This record gives sequence, C-alpha cells and structure tokens, in this order.
Amino acid sequence: MANKVAIISLVDPFIDPDRIHHAFEYIFDMKKNGIQAHLYLDGASVKMVDFVQKNPSHEISPLYDRVLREGFLGGACNFCAAAFNVKEQLIGSNVKLSPENKHTQIGQLINEGYQIITI
Repeated sequence: MANKVAIISLVDPFIDPDRIHHAFEYIFDMKKNGIQAHLYLDGASVKMVDFVQKNPSHEISPLYDRVLREGFLGGACNFCAAAFNVKEQLIGSNVKLSPENKHTQIGQLINEGYQIITI
C-alpha cells in the first residue's frame, strides 16, 4: 500500500474544471485516510491561480484555497508557469515552484517514496 502519493495534475481548469475538482477530492480523501498526499500543478494546471482569481465563486475555488491553506499543494511547474504566463501569479500566491526552467521533479518524488498519479 502506498503511504505517500503525489497527484500530478495537467488539467486546464478553464477547459475542464470538473476533472481538477477530482484531484482536489482525491487529496482530501487520502489525507482523511492517513495517506501523505500532495498535489502538483503541471502543464495547463498551473493556470489554477489565474482561474481562481477570475472565477472566485466557482465551486473549485474554495477547494484550491483549502489545498493551499492546509499545505497539500506540493508545488507547480516553473517551466509551465513561464510558458502559460502565470509565474508571477503563482509566486504572489506563495506557491512553491520547481527549479528554474524545470518541470515537476517526478523522479525525485519517486525516490522519496511517492506513488505518482496523473490527472
């Protein structure tokens, strides 16, 4: 049984908010069941901050806020944040970014004992 899980979301919240909603629910369920879990925003998911700022009343906005508040967000892809022009928004929201010009370090997460789930 995996006791450490990293969910890597690649979902564009502007296109498929229901899918990223599932990522949030999975994180909360794992935490409730004693599993160490973190969400990583990669690909178009780095636009989550922009989505929340433009859609504060959307049902996933409070879920994202909870993920941030409770420390479930492991980080976001620095390379993708720059590519989607949301890097400054992520930095302003105190989201930890992967190393400069690098994607989320999946190999490092695996070496740390995380099972990887991609959405």
